[in-house]
Amino acid sequence: MSPIKKLSLCAALATLAAVPTQAQAGYKAESSLGCYKRADGSGYCYGSFIGFRNNADASAYMVLSEMAGYKWFQVQLNGAYYSCTPDATTAAFWSDAVSAKYVDIDWNSSGTCNSIIVSSGSLYGNY
Repeated sequence: MSPIKKLSLCAALATLAAVPTQAQAGYKAESSLGCYKRADGSGYCYGSFIGFRNNADASAYMVLSEMAGYKWFQVQLNGAYYSCTPDATTAAFWSDAVSAKYVDIDWNSSGTCNSIIVSSGSLYGNY
């Protein structure tokens, strides 16, 4: 999904969030996760850290890491492996992503992470 489409989607979701709705005390979205890789190698992954940890796939994991200035993202889910390293714009938000409870990350066909959306909130887990 392009960054412009994601921005439009975020704006739509923010508008919906402003509309009063029934309270959902205790609701958790931690099981909402997934990854998709297109034929050209580009793709995206989304989900919460606790969602990956608690997934039915015992080998599922999501990692956002930084060591000695090198940053990377990797996921294993349902027998498939996904990874990317951030471009300069995305790297600027890396520390936010590492501390967020929910991450949505896109990469291009070269394996460069080129879009990241982070969220925190009680619906993404209880840690």
